[in-house]
Amino acid sequence: MSQKTSRRLAREFARANAPVVEKNLLSGFDNAAGRGLNCTFAISRELTKDGVPYLLSCYGGETFVFSLTQRQAKSFRAIQRTMQCVEGGPILELPPHLEPPIEIERVEFDDADGLPCEQPMTGRLEYTMAGDLARFDGTICVAAEFSLTGRCRVTNYYYPPQGLLPEGEIKFRFEPVANGADERKQGFSGPIVAHVRFLGMQDPKVPRSPVMPLSNTGAVLIELI
Repeated sequence: MSQKTSRRLAREFARANAPVVEKNLLSGFDNAAGRGLNCTFAISRELTKDGVPYLLSCYGGETFVFSLTQRQAKSFRAIQRTMQCVEGGPILELPPHLEPPIEIERVEFDDADGLPCEQPMTGRLEYTMAGDLARFDGTICVAAEFSLTGRCRVTNYYYPPQGLLPEGEIKFRFEPVANGADERKQGFSGPIVAHVRFLGMQDPKVPRSPVMPLSNTGAVLIELI
């Protein structure tokens, strides 16, 4: 995927489902992409053709769409004919001449409909090897970036104990996104989007060590309680 493809998919979604916001949505996308940032759009039900609120996540050159309940839309402040645009973390993509060597086919989180925010986040992903990992240096990990209703972002990492097979399933376990009542009061509850993908890290022990995406992204909407 690429930013060009992500923009096209976002435009097609807006044109088919919420044409009244197409211009502003693309403007928000372009502003974020121009600064090298991912972005998310929450669209209230009054602005969509079917009367359903939506969350549109443009992440790492891919675009994901989630239908929301009215309560979830309120958490994203998408109410009363409004669309909220929230800029995210830096866009991380492979160079154009490279294809990701791993393909994520499915991602699931346990208790995704009601997960206590102090509880470790467990689940599984299914993958297949789509290319050769030999050209990629570093330690392979599964990374999950959690976007907490636009307030902040938390990224956790899981290091598979064994090497990757040509295809298989990985059962992951991420640390809680919040610990204790004080953090709960700061907004660590409600709907969040988890973006999950494989990364190659040059040195996991060194902060801001160079990283490279090794797969597409799987996105899941999770309800923290």
